[in-house]
Amino acid sequence: MPALFIILIAALVAIREHPEKLLSWIVLGLLAAVLPFFRSEMVLLFIPLAVWAILVTPARQRLRSAACVVLAFAAPLSAWVIRNYLIHGSFLLTPPVKWYAAWSGLGQVPNDYGYETSDYLAGIFLKSKGITQHTAQSEAHFKAEYMSAWLEHPAHVLETIIFRFKLILTAIDLSIANPKIVDLAYYLFWVMLCSTPIALIWLVSKRRWSDAFLVALPAGYAVCSLGLLYVEQRYVRYASLSYLIAFPIFLAAVTEVPSHVLNKWGATQARISMTVVATLAVGALAAYSINFLPALRQMAVEAAYANMREPHSMEILPWTGTLDDFTLHKSIPDVDVSKSADGLELSFTAKSGSYLLAAPMHNGPGDFVHIKYKIVLKEGGLGIGVLSKDKARWLSFRLLSGAPGTAREGSFYMKAEDESSLIITSEKSEGSYRAVFKDLRWKIACPQGGTPEPLLLIFNKDFALTGPCLQNQVE
Repeated sequence: MPALFIILIAALVAIREHPEKLLSWIVLGLLAAVLPFFRSEMVLLFIPLAVWAILVTPARQRLRSAACVVLAFAAPLSAWVIRNYLIHGSFLLTPPVKWYAAWSGLGQVPNDYGYETSDYLAGIFLKSKGITQHTAQSEAHFKAEYMSAWLEHPAHVLETIIFRFKLILTAIDLSIANPKIVDLAYYLFWVMLCSTPIALIWLVSKRRWSDAFLVALPAGYAVCSLGLLYVEQRYVRYASLSYLIAFPIFLAAVTEVPSHVLNKWGATQARISMTVVATLAVGALAAYSINFLPALRQMAVEAAYANMREPHSMEILPWTGTLDDFTLHKSIPDVDVSKSADGLELSFTAKSGSYLLAAPMHNGPGDFVHIKYKIVLKEGGLGIGVLSKDKARWLSFRLLSGAPGTAREGSFYMKAEDESSLIITSEKSEGSYRAVFKDLRWKIACPQGGTPEPLLLIFNKDFALTGPCLQNQVE
């Protein structure tokens, strides 16, 4: 979705140069119609498209341009509605989950009213009433529940909306294991976030309405669509595009301030002031670089290590844990584990997303882990990943799914955190699971030979030598 939104913004900028061409507006509408097929809330894009046509088209052609882009946007969606009627017998544009999403959003803030965000619990509740989930009947039920929430608990409904607005505008979705890179990303994110209101005020003060619209579009659309219903960070990654677009505009606004001030001074005052400002800027940059460049260099080295794929220096190391000698700790009580000639067989009943088995890897904070697996799926799907010590986030994760009898084989190499755990999860099914582990092993290694130069790592992955981590070996 972020990539599609970038393409959409580029198209909006391009059409601003030639707004008089009706064909361009038709192409824009057809291009934008692709987005609803990825995220159903994008069906409302016809509103900003019409607004854009009014902003950038000459006055006499505004209505015609807006009509062309909206009709072109609606054409593929209308065809999809007709297709659904011919196949399913009902006119549906989006899945019947809108009111369920609105009701589920009420559970995003802790409450005592029975509102939940669990699809599993919602399915059980509907089943007890004889209603099938994700149907017209379930939508009617959740619509009534949501409307009742406004009447009975309006303060809570508003609290959930504010929670989602804050999540969309101030949260960043990262899946990076390196804490230094995470800290740097958050720092840059907040710098750009705080600069966005200043950039918007500056654009509005100069009556650059279309530029201000482009800056506000990603974040504004996310807030006005999913912000009112239900949101997860992965749904609205595109919202941060507003901050990326606004930051260079903020820099342009800042550079105008000295010129306005200096124009009122004499030549001597201007030269002295500029010299003082330049000296302070150079001093601040030097002081910052002394502390920042070593950290940046270390991040580059760690990123190079983390992105290696099965380096030769690690192939000779022994496996630290295998199916024969490591202990699997049951995470839920109804998991049956038995060994056979085919391997380790697991059978269990659980809901999707449950932690089934956990194995501590006894690794240190600077260790690298190579994990290898071969699993035959008998019923349901599995997930295999490495979880942080505090169980707060995945450091790496693989989804293993397929038809019964499918064999999934692979490996992954990553930098782990201190005392990480190997976790097996249930995925893609509700009920019974069964799988045979033919192979599951890992090895732990540490960087050897000091810290290499980051530029050398770009051209030679084997320059990042690894060796045994003697201090972490378990007797």
